[in-house]
Formats: sequence, C-alpha cells, structure tokens
Amino acid sequence: ALTAPSFASSATSTGGLYEFVKLDGTSIVVAISGGKFYTLRGATIAEDLTAAQLSAASVAIQSNAIVYMTTFNNQLVVSDGTNTPWMWDGTAGGGITELTNAPVAYGPPAVYYAKLFWIKNTDRGTIVWSEENAAHTGYEAGGYNNAWTLSQTASEPLVALGGTNEYLFFGRTTGCGLIRGAVTSTFTSTGTHDAVSDVVGVGHPVSFTVIGDLIAFADQAGRPWFVKGGQLVDIAGGQFDRTFCGQVSTPP
Repeated sequence: ALTAPSFASSATSTGGLYEFVKLDGTSIVVAISGGKFYTLRGATIAEDLTAAQLSAASVAIQSNAIVYMTTFNNQLVVSDGTNTPWMWDGTAGGGITELTNAPVAYGPPAVYYAKLFWIKNTDRGTIVWSEENAAHTGYEAGGYNNAWTLSQTASEPLVALGGTNEYLFFGRTTGCGLIRGAVTSTFTSTGTHDAVSDVVGVGHPVSFTVIGDLIAFADQAGRPWFVKGGQLVDIAGGQFDRTFCGQVSTPP
C-alpha cells in the first residue's frame, strides 16, 4: 500500500511531475505541488525536501508556478520561472545545488551537446547555455559569454527549447526553427540556423515535449505537430509518425 502525506493544494497552486532516472537505474518520481517537493520511491510517497531544507540551500519553489524539470549529468534540474534554477542529486533531505550562474529561466530547459540551455526570462529572445556537463558553470557569468539572441528570422519571444542528437529546436508562438552544429566558444557564428516554419509555432511551454529525436507540440489553436529530422509533420492534417522510425503514413 502507498504511504502518502497530504499534498498541498489550492485554487491557484500548481507544480510539475517528472520521473528522475539516475545512471544506476534508480527511478524517483518527483511531484511538486503548491511549492512543496514530494517523491515516490517504490511504494512510499514522502516530502523528500522540506521548505527548511530548500531554504538552507538558498533555493525556493514558487507555490503558484508551473515547474519544469529535466535530467542533466545524473542530476535533476528544477526551474519555476521566478527563482534561480537549481539541481538535486536524489538525496532525501539534501543534495541540492543552486545554479548561481544561471539566469531565471522561461519554460523548460534543453540539453544539447552535453550543455544545458535556457531561455532567459528577462530577455526571451536570448538563449544561454552551460559548459559541458557542468550545469553550474557558463551562461553569462564567471567570464563566460554563452549567449545568443535569436533575431535572424523573427523578434517574437521564444516559447520553448528542445535538444535532440541532430539539432537544438526553438519555438515561438508563430514560428519555429532549429540550430545545428557543435556548441563551442564560437557557436553563435558557427551554428547553422534554419527556419522550420514562419507560421506554425508552439502555443505554450506545457504543450511541448521531446521524445528521443522527435519534437512534439501543439500550436496556439491546440493543433498537434511533430518535427522529425528537421521536417514539420501535420498530425491533424492526416500525417502521423509510425513507431518513430521515420515512416510517415496517411490513414485511410
């Protein structure tokens, strides 16, 4: 039987849900609700990180914010769009590291070329990134200038980022594109910037996800789309990706 505390809830509370799988195969389901941090380990639900423990590590979770999480270098990375992002190694009651060099971010983080990417919350046309496998180093701090303002094809704010083995995808509300190439000190000049669509964009960060080498999202009208191999696939228009193997078919 599950052993569970009472979850925080209110008319305005929100949060996030994520399965954190570590390199040793350990799986921890993380549920953030109303600013509180819960985990499911096996059959036990517990508040693994209390408000006091978060505060002692100089991090916080906004109680009424959507919280985005991802796995990076065997750590869980957490961002609520209001506070500085932070990471957690899976230790109950500790293992917290504030990403002091990272900016307050908008939307979900992306992982590309072993770097952690964010959209800056205060400048949503600009992306920033960490050093390789070092979420706490890079960005625009400590002598680094890992930033790129994506204004080549449009000036609308960015909504979402997603990394695959082939490219870094970015979406605006009325358009999307991708960047190919290794992330080096000259990434802003050597990365190849391609437009995928000048019309179709990402409606909201929560309508966006990365599944392997597949980007899936809904536009502002709620219409579903895939991006695979840099090509836009209209799901609502009759195309669908079968088994994610690149076979695009039209149902009868």
